[in-house]
Amino acid sequence: MGNRQYRQSAGFEEIKRLGDAIIEQLKVSGDYKPMTFSDIKIDKYHYLDEFDKSDDAMEKLKREIDEDEEKLKSEKTLIRGNC
Repeated sequence: MGNRQYRQSAGFEEIKRLGDAIIEQLKVSGDYKPMTFSDIKIDKYHYLDEFDKSDDAMEKLKREIDEDEEKLKSEKTLIRGNC
């Protein structure tokens, strides 16, 4: 499910707002096809999720982004274009 057309801003608050909105959309009942066990097909994928999504990790990431943005504000030489 895409959400680009619903974005109002950037940042962690917007990610939370959109996530909550998507969950609410999924809760809405709709026309679903009945399923029997013969319809089930299982594929196995190995997906390694290496991201710490705890509140502490998110707060640390926010601080790091804020620090980097402050550094960029004081930067005298910005490289633009292809390097």
